[in-house]
Amino acid sequence: GQEDLAVQEYDIKLDVMLDSETEELSPVTMNLEEKIRLFLLPSLAGCTNQRRRLQIEMHIINAMVEAEVIIGDACLPDSESPCHRYVIHLEIYVQRTVFSADFSEEIIAKFREAPPLVERLGLLPPFTNITVVEIDSAFDS
Repeated sequence: GQEDLAVQEYDIKLDVMLDSETEELSPVTMNLEEKIRLFLLPSLAGCTNQRRRLQIEMHIINAMVEAEVIIGDACLPDSESPCHRYVIHLEIYVQRTVFSADFSEEIIAKFREAPPLVERLGLLPPFTNITVVEIDSAFDS
Protein backbone atom coordinates (compact mmCIF):
# COMPACT_ATOMS: atom_id res chain seq x y z
CA GLY A 1 0.00 0.00 0.00
CA GLN A 2 0.79 3.70 -0.02
CA GLU A 3 2.36 3.52 3.47
CA ASP A 4 5.28 1.59 1.95
CA LEU A 5 6.05 4.48 -0.40
CA ALA A 6 8.37 7.46 -0.09
CA VAL A 7 8.16 10.63 -2.20
CA GLN A 8 11.12 12.07 -4.06
CA GLU A 9 10.96 15.49 -5.68
CA TYR A 10 12.98 16.63 -8.67
CA ASP A 11 13.02 19.99 -10.44
CA ILE A 12 14.10 19.86 -14.07
CA LYS A 13 14.88 23.24 -15.61
CA LEU A 14 14.22 23.54 -19.34
CA ASP A 15 14.70 26.25 -21.93
CA VAL A 16 11.57 26.11 -24.09
CA MET A 17 11.94 27.81 -27.47
CA LEU A 18 8.93 28.93 -29.46
CA ASP A 19 8.51 30.03 -33.08
CA SER A 20 6.91 33.33 -32.03
CA GLU A 21 6.48 35.39 -28.88
CA THR A 22 3.18 34.85 -27.14
CA GLU A 23 1.51 36.95 -24.46
CA GLU A 24 -0.36 34.01 -22.98
CA LEU A 25 1.83 31.11 -21.90
CA SER A 26 -0.90 29.10 -20.15
CA PRO A 27 -1.76 26.95 -23.22
CA VAL A 28 1.96 26.36 -23.86
CA THR A 29 2.49 25.35 -20.22
CA MET A 30 -0.54 23.02 -20.15
CA ASN A 31 0.50 21.40 -23.44
CA LEU A 32 4.07 20.84 -22.22
CA GLU A 33 2.90 19.38 -18.91
CA GLU A 34 0.41 17.05 -20.59
CA LYS A 35 2.94 15.78 -23.15
CA ILE A 36 5.53 15.09 -20.45
CA ARG A 37 2.89 13.24 -18.43
CA LEU A 38 1.78 11.15 -21.42
CA PHE A 39 5.10 10.39 -23.07
CA LEU A 40 7.97 10.85 -20.65
CA LEU A 41 6.62 9.35 -17.45
CA PRO A 42 5.81 5.93 -18.93
CA SER A 43 9.20 5.81 -20.65
CA LEU A 44 10.91 6.88 -17.43
CA ALA A 45 9.24 3.95 -15.79
CA GLY A 46 10.41 1.54 -18.43
CA CYS A 47 6.84 1.16 -19.72
CA THR A 48 6.81 0.89 -23.48
CA ASN A 49 3.10 0.20 -23.75
CA GLN A 50 1.99 3.43 -22.05
CA ARG A 51 0.84 1.72 -18.85
CA ARG A 52 0.63 4.07 -15.89
CA ARG A 53 2.59 1.72 -13.61
CA LEU A 54 6.08 3.14 -13.22
CA GLN A 55 9.19 1.13 -12.54
CA ILE A 56 12.90 1.77 -12.70
CA GLU A 57 14.00 -1.69 -11.60
CA MET A 58 10.46 -2.04 -10.19
CA HIS A 59 11.12 0.64 -7.55
CA ILE A 60 9.27 3.66 -8.96
CA ILE A 61 5.57 3.13 -8.40
CA ASN A 62 3.97 6.38 -9.56
CA ALA A 63 4.76 9.98 -10.49
CA MET A 64 3.21 13.43 -10.73
CA VAL A 65 4.35 16.22 -13.05
CA GLU A 66 3.76 19.97 -13.03
CA ALA A 67 5.18 22.51 -15.50
CA GLU A 68 5.77 26.10 -14.44
CA VAL A 69 7.25 29.02 -16.37
CA ILE A 70 9.82 30.98 -14.36
CA ILE A 71 9.14 34.65 -15.07
CA GLY A 72 12.28 36.76 -15.27
CA ASP A 73 14.69 33.81 -15.41
CA ALA A 74 16.92 34.15 -18.49
CA CYS A 75 17.49 31.28 -20.88
CA LEU A 76 20.99 30.02 -21.71
CA PRO A 77 22.94 32.33 -24.08
CA ASP A 78 22.78 29.81 -26.94
CA SER A 79 19.02 29.24 -26.63
CA GLU A 80 17.19 30.85 -29.55
CA SER A 81 14.60 33.58 -28.91
CA PRO A 82 11.82 33.65 -28.04
CA CYS A 83 12.72 31.39 -25.14
CA HIS A 84 11.14 30.78 -21.74
CA ARG A 85 12.72 29.09 -18.73
CA TYR A 86 10.50 26.37 -17.31
CA VAL A 87 10.79 24.18 -14.28
CA ILE A 88 9.20 20.75 -14.37
CA HIS A 89 8.29 19.67 -10.85
CA LEU A 90 8.46 15.88 -10.79
CA GLU A 91 7.32 13.89 -7.77
CA ILE A 92 8.05 10.21 -7.89
CA TYR A 93 6.72 7.65 -5.46
CA VAL A 94 9.25 4.95 -4.70
CA GLN A 95 9.30 1.88 -2.53
CA ARG A 96 10.53 2.88 0.90
CA THR A 97 13.39 0.39 0.57
CA VAL A 98 15.02 2.64 -2.08
CA PHE A 99 13.91 6.04 -0.77
CA SER A 100 17.51 7.26 -0.50
CA ALA A 101 18.39 6.27 -4.09
CA ASP A 102 18.86 9.27 -6.35
CA PHE A 103 17.27 8.75 -9.77
CA SER A 104 18.53 12.12 -11.13
CA GLU A 105 20.80 10.50 -13.71
CA GLU A 106 18.09 8.21 -15.05
CA ILE A 107 15.63 11.10 -15.23
CA ILE A 108 18.01 13.53 -16.94
CA ALA A 109 19.02 10.80 -19.42
CA LYS A 110 15.37 10.36 -20.42
CA PHE A 111 15.07 14.10 -21.07
CA ARG A 112 18.34 14.27 -23.03
CA GLU A 113 18.24 11.12 -25.18
CA ALA A 114 17.70 11.32 -28.95
CA PRO A 115 15.64 12.20 -30.91
CA PRO A 116 15.11 15.78 -29.62
CA LEU A 117 12.61 16.21 -26.81
CA VAL A 118 10.20 18.26 -28.96
CA GLU A 119 9.95 15.31 -31.37
CA ARG A 120 9.67 12.62 -28.71
CA LEU A 121 6.93 14.53 -26.91
CA GLY A 122 5.05 15.10 -30.16
CA LEU A 123 5.00 18.87 -29.59
CA LEU A 124 3.79 20.97 -32.51
CA PRO A 125 4.33 24.70 -33.17
CA PRO A 126 4.75 27.05 -31.40
CA PHE A 127 7.37 24.69 -29.88
CA THR A 128 10.66 24.63 -31.82
CA ASN A 129 13.22 23.27 -29.36
CA ILE A 130 13.72 22.33 -25.70
CA THR A 131 17.08 22.32 -23.94
CA VAL A 132 17.58 20.59 -20.59
CA VAL A 133 19.40 23.03 -18.31
CA GLU A 134 19.72 21.16 -15.00
CA ILE A 135 18.05 18.86 -12.52
CA ASP A 136 17.81 19.36 -8.77
CA SER A 137 16.67 16.68 -6.37
CA ALA A 138 14.95 17.70 -3.18
CA PHE A 139 14.22 14.80 -0.90
CA ASP A 140 15.43 13.51 2.41
CA SER A 141 17.78 10.60 2.09
